[in-house]
Amino acid sequence: MSSPSPAVERYDVLILGGSMAGVEVLYQLRRKRRGRTLRVGVVDRQEVHGYIPLCQERLSRRLHDAHARLHTAGYVTAAPNAEMIVGTVTRMNSTARRVFLEDGRALEAELIVVALGSVLAPPAHRIPGVEGALGVKFDHEAHEVRDRLQQLRAP
Repeated sequence: MSSPSPAVERYDVLILGGSMAGVEVLYQLRRKRRGRTLRVGVVDRQEVHGYIPLCQERLSRRLHDAHARLHTAGYVTAAPNAEMIVGTVTRMNSTARRVFLEDGRALEAELIVVALGSVLAPPAHRIPGVEGALGVKFDHEAHEVRDRLQQLRAP
């Protein structure tokens, strides 16, 4: 006997990704009167994201990590009819407009917006020296880059 499938949580709009791009989508929805009435779910693995307004300030420690945070959950829950859903998307059925989370939850919406952040991925064949490029998006990456720069600077 198979176990019953989990109940499907329904939304008008699901935003997959809760960093800068996801919060901006929510903000733009809320600017319109009709958008304020929609039930919106924002799905992300974490409630707080690193925000790097000036990368050099983080690397040189002029801007402490604690002051470079986007508190996604706070922005989302402050919006009417919006919910922060902490979880990892494992698969999506675009025909049924349904996503499945690692913890077994199923979410469905009339509209699913994929609002993922950027990742350093320059075309290796076109830019000389690209092998030296470093992506800095998360705290641990900023710390690794800073450590590497300090090693280069050391006598």
